[in-house]
Amino acid sequence: TILDATPATAPHALDGGSILPFARNPRRRSLRPLLHETVGNGARGGANTREGKARNEQPRVPAWRAVRTTRWLYVDYKELYDLKGDPAQLNSLAGDPRRRVRLRTLRRILGDLTRCAGRECQEGVGTAAR
Repeated sequence: TILDATPATAPHALDGGSILPFARNPRRRSLRPLLHETVGNGARGGANTREGKARNEQPRVPAWRAVRTTRWLYVDYKELYDLKGDPAQLNSLAGDPRRRVRLRTLRRILGDLTRCAGRECQEGVGTAAR
């Protein structure tokens, strides 16, 4: 059978933009912060699980949010990585008092990105923390 080629339509305005062009071309760059989210244990009382084990043996994966800029990765459960100085993300700088302003800025950007909707997200929320 031939499938209907009519494109699907979203019931709401899309937030942000597709990362597919970046996946297709790893050399492509953007100065815009990237929001990472997972529902984890917050998924209607359930939990995300890893595949490959019996259901009762799968580990529970907590919900988390993060923002990534060209240099920094901040995860909302208090992790901060300098992607240029620590590309493997082995040493969190969240407890370093010299990073308080950076941490506060990234928290604000994460909040802005989490709350934005539709066109507002497409206009570059939080682009000041490269």
